[in-house]
Amino acid sequence: MSASPPPYSRPNLAERYVQRAERKHASPDARYPLTAGQHILHLLLTVFTAGLWVPVWIIRAWRGNRPYVPPETAGR
Repeated sequence: MSASPPPYSRPNLAERYVQRAERKHASPDARYPLTAGQHILHLLLTVFTAGLWVPVWIIRAWRGNRPYVPPETAGR
């Protein structure tokens, strides 16, 4: 008798995170600073909202931008 293949098991969360990072070809924590255009947009929003947008701007500037990763195609 031939041995049956092992049952399918989903990788745990850490393994999926690593696999996703490897697919992206980037560090999982890679962040890039906001661009000048984004800072200008946040400045205008801060002025028009009388300063209420400042906390959002600070958080966005601190966290930065994630790198762009094109979506994977289903046919590959």
